[in-house]
Amino acid sequence: MMHSHVITIPALLHGTRCYVDASIEPDQQNSNPRPAGLGVFILNFQEQTPQAIYVKARLDDCSSVIMAEAASLVLASAVGHNVNLSGVNFLSDYEQLVHFLNKNDISNPPDWRIKYYTQTFANFTRSSSSNIIKVHRRLNTIVDALARQAVQHSTFQNSDLEFSCSLEHHMPHCNVLQALQSVGLTGVTILAARCC
Repeated sequence: MMHSHVITIPALLHGTRCYVDASIEPDQQNSNPRPAGLGVFILNFQEQTPQAIYVKARLDDCSSVIMAEAASLVLASAVGHNVNLSGVNFLSDYEQLVHFLNKNDISNPPDWRIKYYTQTFANFTRSSSSNIIKVHRRLNTIVDALARQAVQHSTFQNSDLEFSCSLEHHMPHCNVLQALQSVGLTGVTILAARCC
């Protein structure tokens, strides 16, 4: 099932699962910063009634694919931290980043521009017994769709967070909305989220 931080059947993992992905134009030599869409899908089994959290966000000035993927991970870890999740299994299809973040020493990232994201991810997950695991792209379809929708979101559209919660026990104040409003990551704009 698991070999070198890779898993083929995420449903067998114990605890909360958090899928992440990013959508961005491919890297090219001398690429200018460009927008990236970020997708996060959390299956939270720590609540009495399991909940699903969907998040679409945008990173406007992204320099590389690995930066976009790192930003999606730090967004997910910030949400998890603010909702007080522990033992989260972060699932990404970006193998290079997964292997890097599983090293004992993450002081020298593969691209120096992602240092803020990798260190912030480590800070959020250090004391929470979390794991980061590689999954196949076919298992990441939900967050891939969220990320693609987010990158297509025009900066001229309404900039207010679109949020919905269908859990009765979260009313009138959903803790997920409060967690999203206090994320505050540099350059990341959360566009839409749903809690159900």
